[in-house]
Amino acid sequence: MMIMIRKKIRTWVRVISTKFIVNVKIMIMKSPINNEINKWFWFQTLFSVMIGFRYSTSFFIW
Repeated sequence: MMIMIRKKIRTWVRVISTKFIVNVKIMIMKSPINNEINKWFWFQTLFSVMIGFRYSTSFFIW
């Protein structure tokens, strides 16, 4: 019972994180590429979000 719930939560988190990452990638692509500061800002945000997601999910689920 508990294992099934964990698996469901894990897949759910994976789907949400991938959707979020895809959205951020689209935002990066839409933003003006010649603006280096903008690009760096989005990259930093995406990176920190990915790391945060990894650590928070690993603490709560695994």
